[in-house]
Amino acid sequence: MKKIIILSVLLALSLFMFNCGGGSGSSNSPKGENPGEPSVVQLLPAQFIAQTNSSIKLHAKVLDGNGAPVNNIPVNFTNLSPIGVLSALSAKTNTAGIASVTIRSNTSGFSTVQIEVNKGTGQVRDRKTVYFSLFDMILPTPSEPPSPSLTLEVDGDNDKNFNEPDDLILFQGSTDNQVIVRAKVYNSSGRVVSGSNVTFGADSLEASFPLGNIKTTDGKGEAFVLVQVDPVAIRNLETVLNITAEADNGASNMVSLFLNPITISGSLSSLFANPTVIAPGRTSDLTATVKLNTGGMPPDGTVVSFASTCGTVTPFAQTTDGVAPAVFTAPAEEGSCTLTATAGGVTIGRIILTISISGGGGDDDDDDLDDDIPMSISPTTARVAGIMNPDSSTVDNLTFTLSSVAGIANCISSQPAIIESPGVHSSFFEIDPDAVTATTLVTITCTDDDGVASALVTVTPPGLSITLNPIHVIGRANPDDAIPNGDADDVIVEVIGGVGPYIVHIEPFSLTTIVPDGPWTKNTLPWTFEVDPTNVLTNTIVTFKVTDGVGTTATAQLVVYTEDTPLVASTSKENVIGLLNPDDAIPNGAADDVTITVAGADNPFIISWVCEFAYGSISATPASPVVVDGPSGTVIFDPDANTFAPPNNVPQKCTVNVTDKFGSAATLNVTIWP
Repeated sequence: MKKIIILSVLLALSLFMFNCGGGSGSSNSPKGENPGEPSVVQLLPAQFIAQTNSSIKLHAKVLDGNGAPVNNIPVNFTNLSPIGVLSALSAKTNTAGIASVTIRSNTSGFSTVQIEVNKGTGQVRDRKTVYFSLFDMILPTPSEPPSPSLTLEVDGDNDKNFNEPDDLILFQGSTDNQVIVRAKVYNSSGRVVSGSNVTFGADSLEASFPLGNIKTTDGKGEAFVLVQVDPVAIRNLETVLNITAEADNGASNMVSLFLNPITISGSLSSLFANPTVIAPGRTSDLTATVKLNTGGMPPDGTVVSFASTCGTVTPFAQTTDGVAPAVFTAPAEEGSCTLTATAGGVTIGRIILTISISGGGGDDDDDDLDDDIPMSISPTTARVAGIMNPDSSTVDNLTFTLSSVAGIANCISSQPAIIESPGVHSSFFEIDPDAVTATTLVTITCTDDDGVASALVTVTPPGLSITLNPIHVIGRANPDDAIPNGDADDVIVEVIGGVGPYIVHIEPFSLTTIVPDGPWTKNTLPWTFEVDPTNVLTNTIVTFKVTDGVGTTATAQLVVYTEDTPLVASTSKENVIGLLNPDDAIPNGAADDVTITVAGADNPFIISWVCEFAYGSISATPASPVVVDGPSGTVIFDPDANTFAPPNNVPQKCTVNVTDKFGSAATLNVTIWP
C-alpha cells in the first residue's frame, strides 16, 4: 500500500511537471511564421517514472511556426542532474520532427533533462523531470479513495508574488541565494488543512533552512519556509535543486529550483603586493583575494595561479577564507614587472611592481650575515573580533612579536589606526581591532635595515543584533491610537553591527504586512524601519530574524496584544490556618483550601508559589508550577501540606505568582497561620 501511495504522489507530480514544463519558445513564434524553421521545441518522455536499472525513452519534438514538423534538425540533450546517464548528447529529428535518446539510472532519484535547438528563430529549449524508483511500478486501483494533496510555489524576490518567471532561478545576482517556498495542504476532500506540520527537505547539502524546516499551516492551509543555497563547488553548468515537502496527513510534493553556474568573479583589483617597490633580488609578499559571482567566498583549496613578466613568482597557491598567498622575487635589473593572478580560468588581479635600488623587500639571498637570519613576525596570520567585541577596549588587542631585527623595525598597517603605537618597534607591538568596523583583511608590514616581514589579520564582523522599541504593543484595538492605522503604536526596529547586505525575515510569514515598506533588505547601516501592528488580529508573538552578508544572524521577538485586556488574579481567602486547622474535621480536607482564580486574554497561565518563614522557606502543595488553560481557570492551594509549625505563632507568608504567555504578571499573598 505504501508503494501505491508513493507512486500516486509521484504520478500526480509528474503530470504537474508535464503540464508546467520549461519554455518551448512558442510564445515568441506565433503560428504562421518561420515556415520550415524550428520555432517550438517540446520534450516528451515516454514515461515519467521508471524503476532503477531501467531506461526512459525521451522524445524531442521540433515544429515550425505553422506547427509542422521540422526534419533533420540537431537537438542537444543535457542532463542537469547527477542522477541518470543519457545514451547520447544529440540526435537529429526524423520526418515526424522527433529526435529520441534514452536515459538510464542505477540509483533512485529525480533527473531533469533539457533539450535545445540553436537554429531558426533562435535558441529554443524545453526541460522535463523524470523519476527513477526502487519500488515496483504498481498502479493504484480505481477504487482507492482520493488522497490528500499539497502544492508548492516559490517567491524568489520576496515581493509576495509566487511562481514568477525568475522566482525559480537562483544566483542571478551577488545576493540571490534565498527563496521562500509556500506549501498549501489539502485533505482528501479538497479542503485546506490548518495546523498541519509540513516537513521540507532538499536533495543537496548546499540547501539549508535558516528558520527551520518544519512549519505549521495557517488558517489558509499555507506554510512558508525560507530556503538558502550556499554553493560548495565551482561549476560552469546550470544545475537543479529539488525542494520536497511532506505534510503530516501524507500529502507531499516537490518543486525544482534552477541554479545558475557558479564561477569566479573576474576583477583586476584583487591582487596585492607588499612592498610594491622592490630592490633587485629582494622579495614581495603577494595576496590574491578570490570571490564567486554569487558574492561569497570560494571553497577552501581553490587554486590560484600566478605569473610574472620578469623575476620569479610562486606558480600557484590554494585559498583559505578566499585568500591565496604567494611570493615574488625581483630580477637583478631595475625596471618593472607585471604580475597576474588567475583562478578558474578567470583573471582576478593584475599589478605592476617597480624594481629599484631604493626599494625594500625580503631576503636578497646574497648570503650576507644579516640576511642569514631574516627578521620574522609572529603570528603571520590571525583572526580577531572587531569594534562590537563585548570585551572591547584593550582586552581584545593582539600582540605581534618581532625577532632577528636588524636595528629597529618600522611597522605600518593597511588599515589606519589599527596599530596601537605605529612607527618604530624593536621586539613587539599591539594592534587594536576596535578601529575596524567591518570585515577586513589587514596587512601588517614591518621593515628593518635588511628587509620586510609581514602578517595578515582577518578582523571578523562586528557583532550583529536587532532591537525593538517597544517590545510589547497593543494591536488593532489600541485605545491610544486615535487615527485608524496611525503610528501611535508603531514599533521601531533597528539593525546594529554586522556586514551588509542585510535581510530581515518575519515569522509567521503571513504577518509580513505589518512592515508596509517591504521587502526588507538593505546594503549598509544605519537601518531602522517601522512595524505597524494594527492588522494583527490575535495575540501573537512575531519573530524578526536578520541575516547579514557573511551569514551571521540575530533575532528579536515582538509581543502584539489584540487589546489591552489586563491579567486578573484573585484568591478566595488571604488568611488560612494550616495543618492544625480546628474546623477541618477530615485530615488534609478541603475546608481550609484556598481557591486561586485567574482570567485574561493571554492564556495559558502559569501559577507558582513559595512560602517563607523569617528563617527559611518551605513550598506548599503542589511544589511545581501549574499551567491553567482557557480564558479563565482555577487552581487549589492546600495549606495542609505545611506540617512544620513555627514557634510563638509565627505565620508563614506565601507569595503566589501568576504569569501569562506574553509575560504579564500578577502577585497574590496568602498567609498560613499555625
